[in-house]
Amino acid sequence: MRRILLSSLLVALVACSGTSLSAPTGDPLVSVAGPLTFTVRDTPALPGVAWIAPTAEGTRGAVTAYAIRYGSLCATAVSAHADIAARAVYLHVVFVARQGVVCAQEVRALQYDARIAGLSAGRFEVHILHSEDGGATETEVRVQSVEVR
Repeated sequence: MRRILLSSLLVALVACSGTSLSAPTGDPLVSVAGPLTFTVRDTPALPGVAWIAPTAEGTRGAVTAYAIRYGSLCATAVSAHADIAARAVYLHVVFVARQGVVCAQEVRALQYDARIAGLSAGRFEVHILHSEDGGATETEVRVQSVEVR
């Protein structure tokens, strides 16, 4: 009897998991690619208050960039890469809608923090580019001059 119950629960679990996918939510996701450390998280939010335009700052040996917008890690995959050319830093952030996921219907704030390290002291021009269609097209959302110490 116990085996039948366990088998029935397993079949129900497999059947239900085929109809919906889960995606990360709540916990920060961290990726490191060369000089870029990219952290993404989402948190509950109130309508009308969860938007901070992309911004960059210079720190000791690095440039940091961050932004907050509406969205969730359940519904949106976020990735990034950085390019450094002379005194210019290009941060490419890609947002992709996840297909086939079932997410909680709540307002959430999606925040990313990027750190591009290994830079020499001096002034850098930071270009932050966003792609909403998986990287096919990019929009430059911020150009900012920062001082790296």
